[in-house]
Parts: sequence; structure tokens; C-alpha cells
Amino acid sequence: FQNDNNIFKNFDLYKKIKLLLRFEIVKNLKKTFDKKLILVGDDWKSLSLDTYPSNYYMKQIDKLYCGNICLDLGSIEGSMSLYSRSNRIIESGGLIIQSIQNDGKEVWKNLHKRILFNNIPELISLIEELLNNRKYCSTLLHEIYENFRHSEKSIEKSLDKICNILN
Repeated sequence: FQNDNNIFKNFDLYKKIKLLLRFEIVKNLKKTFDKKLILVGDDWKSLSLDTYPSNYYMKQIDKLYCGNICLDLGSIEGSMSLYSRSNRIIESGGLIIQSIQNDGKEVWKNLHKRILFNNIPELISLIEELLNNRKYCSTLLHEIYENFRHSEKSIEKSLDKICNILN
């Protein structure tokens, strides 16, 4: 990337690499968990994977996430932990497990070792632990809730800083 000044070309390549990684992760999960894995999205079908069609109805998405283990491979356009999909999983009461992002330790605090993964064996181990221990799932869901319970105060502080800069 360093010798190429075309930022759009680089960003397109970045997204293609992320898509390839996603496919490899999902392919491995499908092989390991088969019928326990539910894929949603038309894009997966083009890769010869059994999926449910894309769904854009928020109430249905909330029902799908609620109480389920939800895999989050991060935004295709960046590397931050919190973005629209991850926020939706958390707000819906889904048990998020996420690929490591740039700000993962800061966002997830003491939970980062229990919900973030860096490779496929770590991911499979996380999922197996969650599938085999409902009490652990419940505890982890509660801890995720506690992690973000006062987040509106953090947002308010950020907005105050922005307003002070603008004034």
C-alpha cells in the first residue's frame, strides 16, 4: 500500500481481503457447527452456502439476535468495535462475539478476552464454551449490559466536547 497513492484502490483491496477472511471463517464454522449455524444474507448464497434471505425489518432482526450467539466480523468499511450492526446486537440482547478490532480492549474492557477472537480456533472454542454452558451465557449477557449501561453519559461528554470546540 505504501507505494500506491490511490486511496480508493487500496480501500477496495482492503474490503476484498476482509470479504475473503469472512468467507473462510464462515466456511470453517459451517463445517464445525453445521445446522447450529444460521446465516442470514443474500451474499452468502452466492458463495454456495445455505442462508436465509437478507432481512431489513428491525423488529425481525431484533428477534433473531435476542438470546442468540451473534457472530460479528466487524464493519466491512473499518475496524472499530462499535458500529450499526454490533450496536444492534447489543441493544437486542444478543450475545455478541466479535473479531478483534482496533479499539477492542478499550470498548470491551475486562470482557475482551471472553468475547473477542483473533483466529478460527479461538472462535470455535468461544462458541463451544457458550453452547455448552447456558449459565455462562446468561452471566456474559449481563456483563455486556453492565459494560454499556452508562454509555449515554459517555456520549453526552463527547457531544459537550464537540460543542465546546465549535463555540
